[in-house]
Amino acid sequence: MRETRTPPGACLACGKIVDAVTSLDGGHRPKPNDITLCLYCGHIMAFGEGLRMRPLTDAEMVEIAGDRTLLKAQRARAAVMGHKRPADGRSRPRGLG
Repeated sequence: MRETRTPPGACLACGKIVDAVTSLDGGHRPKPNDITLCLYCGHIMAFGEGLRMRPLTDAEMVEIAGDRTLLKAQRARAAVMGHKRPADGRSRPRGLG
């Protein structure tokens, strides 16, 4: 995996500062309109001009629904953040509840 520094910006959902991204394929550098997700909360966003975060358009939401790469990223995020899926099917961080 390859980390790329980006201009610092806040996640549109949780407000955490995002200043780097990691490519799952190891070689991709982010560009405007690429999809990303917040490591902290999992919110899905897109890069805008200057690699600033922007909300997804309705068309982008439909396009990425069930996308295998995005699902892989969500699984990787869950592993990094220590999430596990309890028997009731809801996701929550380890050590909470």
